[in-house]
This record gives sequence, structure tokens and C-alpha cells, in this order.
Amino acid sequence: MAYVSLGSSGEKRLLPEVLRALVAQGCAVVLSGVDESEAAKLREEVPGWDEQVEAVRLLDPRAVLARTALCVCHGGSGTVYQSLAHGVPLVCLPSNPDQGLVSQAVASSGAGLALESERVSSDLARVLETVRRNPSYRASAQRLSNALARHDTRGRWFRFLGGVLGTPESGTECEVARATEGLSGKSKQVKTFAASGA
Repeated sequence: MAYVSLGSSGEKRLLPEVLRALVAQGCAVVLSGVDESEAAKLREEVPGWDEQVEAVRLLDPRAVLARTALCVCHGGSGTVYQSLAHGVPLVCLPSNPDQGLVSQAVASSGAGLALESERVSSDLARVLETVRRNPSYRASAQRLSNALARHDTRGRWFRFLGGVLGTPESGTECEVARATEGLSGKSKQVKTFAASGA
């Protein structure tokens, strides 16, 4: 199965080509980030949609990534991190400099490949096939997954937030939530910015 997400800033115009290539290679696809009207339009453009593509607006990707052989994304930090945490190799289609840097890091680590949008038409099918079929990409993604698992990033994040917000030392998710109750988005940002000493 392939998980496809171009986030909120990826080039959605590439979706028909991405989906056609994956379906042609026999992949079942879970597509995240499209609404009903976008899905209806894509259904018309992608032969095999009804049999091989499931589209949802939002989802928690953890359950999908646990069963996924490949992630095709925009190179956004969140999607890349989630995929690598599950040992899933990536094909990144970056559309801005930040995504380009993340995508280069994925390619440099051996956990996937990056493809610029102007090369999608000519190279996408080959790149997808390469990452899907070559076990070295999965092995590199799994190596990074193991490295991420050794670091309690969630716990560290909440301890950091606990320190910034002045909650007890453990800085648990519940304590952070209680500390920010009743604050508007702007107040949370200002309090966090002020407390950080920036």
C-alpha cells in the first residue's frame, strides 16, 4: 500500500499523475488531504480509482503507515517524520525551499528519493518503482525509525513545553494542556515566546 499526502502546501496539481502511476503499478493507495469535490474530480482522472484508492480529508496516519510500503509526500517535516518513525521509505515532491531541504535529507539518508515537480512527468514511474522495489530504501527508513525510537521526542517536547509554561518538572501532556487552558492562540504564542527568552 502507498500513503499519499501533499499536506496543505504541496502541489495538488500533481495528484492525478501520482495516483495514476501508483495504480498502474498495482498499489492500493490511501490519499489524505482532499475534500469530497477534489476526490470526485480525481476519480474522473484516475482509472482504477474505485478499486485501488481510498481518499479522506483528514486522518491519523499512524494506522495507515503501520501497513504502508511507501509514502509519497511534499517533503513536509511532519509527514516525513511520521513516515520515518514507522520505517516507511519516501518519494518526496517538494514545492518550496523548506520542503526541498527536508527532501534532500531524506535522499541523503538513503530513506527515499526526491523529485522536482518539473521531472514528475518524465521520471515519477521509475522513481516510485525504484523506491518500492529496492530494499535498501526500506532498510534505511527502518534504521532511522530505530534511531527515532531511541529518543523520547514526545516526552522531551512535553518536558520542554512544561518548562516554558512553568508546569511541574514532568511537563506531561495533561499538565501542558492545563497550563494553556483558557488562553487564546495569540496569548499562547506570546506566553511561549516571552518565556523562551527570545
